[in-house]
Amino acid sequence: MLEFVNGFKLLLSIVYLPCSYTDAYESELLEILGFIEQCVSCNPADGVILLGDMNFEWASTSVGGRLFASLAEELKLTCCADLGFNQINRTYYQESSGNCSVIDHVFVDSCLSYSVSKYEIYDEFVNLSDHFRVVCCLVTAQL
Repeated sequence: MLEFVNGFKLLLSIVYLPCSYTDAYESELLEILGFIEQCVSCNPADGVILLGDMNFEWASTSVGGRLFASLAEELKLTCCADLGFNQINRTYYQESSGNCSVIDHVFVDSCLSYSVSKYEIYDEFVNLSDHFRVVCCLVTAQL
């Protein structure tokens, strides 16, 4: 929990969700999403940010996308990719196969969506990871 000088309390959660190629994927993901829901409900905050490697495309019909969309709706979370910034084409790139996808996301509470001033990929450095940094900036004066 982050508390700003003006008293605004922000619950920040960083996640790494499992990949969808296991038989137990759906039950594992439901357990994780239930834990996230419990953390949010047990820690009253003025705003919530949920971000990380989610291992699914946001607008997809995948099991992960559908299950997370249900939680996002319940918690009134908005994907920053839906806020009208330049489209991000990839957050993950595997050089050996050429596979790429957008599986890293930032979701903000609906009360914070107006505070997002930037949402983009930062790849202006030597990157030893197969993921790109996702940058999301908030105007804190509006909190």
